[in-house]
Amino acid sequence: MGGCSSSKLALANFTVWTGTWNLGNSTPPEELDWIPKGKYDIYALGVQESVYMEDDAKNPMANEAHFSALVDAAIGEGYKEVCCQTLSPRTDKTFQTQTAFKDAVNKGDAKSSGIRLMVWVRNRIADTYEVDTGVLFQTCGRLDGLSGNKGGIACTLNIGGARLAFITAHLNAHMHELERRNQDYEKLNRELHDTNDTYGTQRKARAANAQDLTYHVEVMNRNDAVFWFGDLNYRVQPLADIEAIEEMKKLVYADIKSHNWAGLLAHDQLKAQQKAQTAFHGFEEASIDFAPTFKLNTKSQSLLPKDRYKKRVPSYCDRVLWRAPSANVKVKCDRYQSHPTVYTSDHHPVSATFKLSVPAFPSSYPHAEDVGFVITLSKLILLTRGSQSPLVGSEGTAVIIAGHPMGVDQASSQPSSTKEPRQWEDGDRLRITVPQRMYELQRHPLLVVLKDPTKDNYVDQQLGEGMISLMNLRVSVFRVELYQGGKPFGVLSGAVNVRTLDA
Repeated sequence: MGGCSSSKLALANFTVWTGTWNLGNSTPPEELDWIPKGKYDIYALGVQESVYMEDDAKNPMANEAHFSALVDAAIGEGYKEVCCQTLSPRTDKTFQTQTAFKDAVNKGDAKSSGIRLMVWVRNRIADTYEVDTGVLFQTCGRLDGLSGNKGGIACTLNIGGARLAFITAHLNAHMHELERRNQDYEKLNRELHDTNDTYGTQRKARAANAQDLTYHVEVMNRNDAVFWFGDLNYRVQPLADIEAIEEMKKLVYADIKSHNWAGLLAHDQLKAQQKAQTAFHGFEEASIDFAPTFKLNTKSQSLLPKDRYKKRVPSYCDRVLWRAPSANVKVKCDRYQSHPTVYTSDHHPVSATFKLSVPAFPSSYPHAEDVGFVITLSKLILLTRGSQSPLVGSEGTAVIIAGHPMGVDQASSQPSSTKEPRQWEDGDRLRITVPQRMYELQRHPLLVVLKDPTKDNYVDQQLGEGMISLMNLRVSVFRVELYQGGKPFGVLSGAVNVRTLDA
């Protein structure tokens, strides 16, 4: 990106452990020996149904404090906890209206959701790199999505310019609620918001005004690597008739007994939704070579499927997935496993470990002293064929908006053509001014948003989002996969140039 003295690309190697466990609101063992002690640079654990102490409403922090202490002991010394967030409260049949529930929340009478995200970073990492943390959440449970009995939490880390996101979620249950789970996934992508904004009303208002791209661009679309784990509740469904529970159990038991994991996954709802681009498209998952982790009979440790599982069709509800859209980022999953010796819940814990190579500048890195830059985008081409974009097969309007979190302005432009592929004129350029040091320029991405201004509804206006990493200023072309609500909306490509203001 000629015109400025770019810093050499600095790569960092981190190890990551991620885990998910639905405790079933049962007291966990006093020793969490399935969590490896002190081996990884970053630990991220998501739990669900973790309300196992009595009188939770009177002392809602008791569960959180007790379980956090267990995990602290399991991980060991030498770490900084950068996130310990519980989703906003949940309701049961006690509150029949949103108003009654909100009143209970304000009075402190609502129950804890039991959905929690905890993230630790090794002290050496925090001492070597500047680490910025953000925490967001969104409910999607009862009372039209207001209750926190289902929902998700995200922790974002900017480690010297390496942007990582850890998302845990508990999606809606039961085999027949497939569409509801897909809706939960889309809602979490679109509406994860700052925890200080309890019901997300501020985010929605600011996003509708489109004045701050950093505030409303979806978490998945503004991070180099995203790890998503939790009780996603997608089921193994070998028969189309969802009422044929006993017949499906027999089929699944047979595959479990013969360790035919591929046969089970051929009927996995999540794999099917990924293929159909309706949920978790673009996410990867390591090979599953373990038995389904739900629904377990806590009173039996038998290896026979008919004794090991109870009531429901055994399923892979508990999952760990990842997405790394940035070209400079490499993620390798070393191990993906369940922990079948834990029998206190009707779910086994699941964990995955990763090696992560990502551009990151240590605090001591000798950056160029230039101050003030202009980012220019040109030669833009938008392709939507084969995606979920509303522009597919239409001549709808698309306006691109680009901005930088440290910039003083945004730029927008409209393609000269309304047919595939949509192209911008050669002389049509988007320029964004960033009056900061090179370090601040590079450790934040350039954000791009596509909108249809002819639509009245904010959601209908959205045509895709993505980011352009500026960590490697020697690259002069870009290709960004655009997503909205977690679904693919096309690809934007073009040229990018960064120059000093006085060049």
